[in-house]
Amino acid sequence: MLEYRQEITIEAADVDAQGRIKASSLLFYFQEIAAAHAASLDLGYEALIQNNLIWVMSKLKYRVYREPDVGTTCRLMTYPRLKRGITYQRDYYIYDQEDRLLVAGSSQWIIINFETRKIERSSLDFEGEYYQEDAFPEGFEKIRAKNPLEAGYHRVTESDLDENNHTNNCRYADMIGEVLGTTAYTEFLINFAKESRLGDELTLCREDTEHGTVVIAKHADGQTVFQALVG
Repeated sequence: MLEYRQEITIEAADVDAQGRIKASSLLFYFQEIAAAHAASLDLGYEALIQNNLIWVMSKLKYRVYREPDVGTTCRLMTYPRLKRGITYQRDYYIYDQEDRLLVAGSSQWIIINFETRKIERSSLDFEGEYYQEDAFPEGFEKIRAKNPLEAGYHRVTESDLDENNHTNNCRYADMIGEVLGTTAYTEFLINFAKESRLGDELTLCREDTEHGTVVIAKHADGQTVFQALVG
């Protein structure tokens, strides 16, 4: 079975003032275990960069079923899903010590060329038996906003960057929090459209809809960087 597990301990920095787990903390845990699992299968950063390739997340979704308490040691698990075209899907589950499901998540990844930043149609794939259950059978919803209004700005600095030399996914969760005034959500969905890099000036817009609050980041030329829906 293509499965990878880690134990994590929820720290005070992982939760907000009300004790709810932050989006940026969940994104961090998800990306770290995804990287560790890929590396254990010889498909991690070091293996891909030798061929000028890197992993890039294109979508992520999670749902919090129970809030983990600070100090709780949890079991974090991840499973890659069958590849679909150029897309690699990976699911995540966090359980407490009583085996209760706390959080479920899912993400989509693509492989791009590090130099050109263009998508590569790679034959790379994970070998082994795939987990059959889908964290979200309904998939990734479309995010729609009719009239989002400007709600903030963010200039990308060195502290925002990761080893791929673009803004780390966790930092986008922090940007959403800056706009909404809260960093913890029961449901979270984000679609990444275009990367942002050092010095980029992003305009952040928001709109409250019947399905939740939409937050959109755009480059100065109007190109969308990400769309998020939180609730």
